[in-house]
Amino acid sequence: MRHLMIAIALLSVLGLDVVFIHFSGTASAAVTFALLGFTILLLLSGTAGTFAAPNDEADLFSEQGPVLRRGVLSMIGRVLLGACLPVLMMLAVVYIPQLDRSLVPSQAIRLGATFATFFLLASLSLAGVVLGLLRPRTGAFEAVLVGGIAVLDYALLGWANMGRDGAAIQLALFDLMLWPVLALVGAWLGLFLRQVIQAQLDWMSYPAQAPAQANLPVAIAPIWIAEFSGETPAAECQTYRPRPSGLTGA
Repeated sequence: MRHLMIAIALLSVLGLDVVFIHFSGTASAAVTFALLGFTILLLLSGTAGTFAAPNDEADLFSEQGPVLRRGVLSMIGRVLLGACLPVLMMLAVVYIPQLDRSLVPSQAIRLGATFATFFLLASLSLAGVVLGLLRPRTGAFEAVLVGGIAVLDYALLGWANMGRDGAAIQLALFDLMLWPVLALVGAWLGLFLRQVIQAQLDWMSYPAQAPAQANLPVAIAPIWIAEFSGETPAAECQTYRPRPSGLTGA
């Protein structure tokens, strides 16, 4: 059910995207789209965690540090740690092009800004994967928050350093909604990876959970007994091993 909720969240944002493209291109519409889409992602991703079993977080990782524990403070710590790399890449995206103002414009500087943008998107997806893998109940919700921090950071940097006015930032919010979506998709992938790992661990521990009768000692019986007193039975014996349906000759 939680996978269905995440899929509905992504489809809802995609539907809003289509509506915005076809019916409006104003700054106010971009802000409305961004706020509504981000709220939908938060609500449905948070709801998805309620459908996870309570013991889903206790099987895969036995030892949990202060960041992996349950609680609001631990969740805030995970969100801040997950947002560190995207925020650093955002700073690189913003300040690398500024070198063109003081230096001679070069292809290397533009290429560096392009690579920083690529790694920004990759870091958002990676943060979502880690959060979904570590916390199946809250990972999707936390991944959306990480994407929101990246969007907020870009808006603040654009307003303070890049000289953009409010209308330009509002129109940019339409494109920036891709970032929380990427983080949520990464968390979705992390949930799948955790389920695959847990299923593999369960399969590997299956022999240890076999019925006790499977570990019964092997029964060895002679094929024939001595016909006369004092005669030693033949050394050839038939071996029987326990099976679920009874003893069967090996």
